Amino acid sequence: MKKISKQHRLVILTTVLALGLSLSLYAAGHLYKQPLPPASNASALYGQEQEDKAIPVRLKIPGISLDAAVESVGLTPDNAMGVPKGPADVAWFSLGPSPGQVGSAVIAGHFGWKDGIPAAFDNLSILRKGYAI
Repeated sequence: MKKISKQHRLVILTTVLALGLSLSLYAAGHLYKQPLPPASNASALYGQEQEDKAIPVRLKIPGISLDAAVESVGLTPDNAMGVPKGPADVAWFSLGPSPGQVGSAVIAGHFGWKDGIPAAFDNLSILRKGYAI
């Protein structure tokens, strides 16, 4: 079996999350609204107005024992999506749709962290299309 590179695994994870977790964020009625941080150059580029939006605070997928804090991230200086600071948290792309809005939300997270330290998406490969979360 051919080994998948870390870069390809991250692309696969991001794709799975963009498609599969949009519904989870939409359905998460326990999330609260709070104002976004002041507008950045990136949000101005995308023409998004600052408004009260639902901000995800936790991502829970009991079937894979995931209960992670959600960090809001935008674009890095080289126009890539930001990533979570540590292995246990996940990052929500705040320039995209928020919970309750139409569209695919993007959540990024780490897996296979160095020295065997547990990471948020270590068990993500268990999820399959139609998996009840």
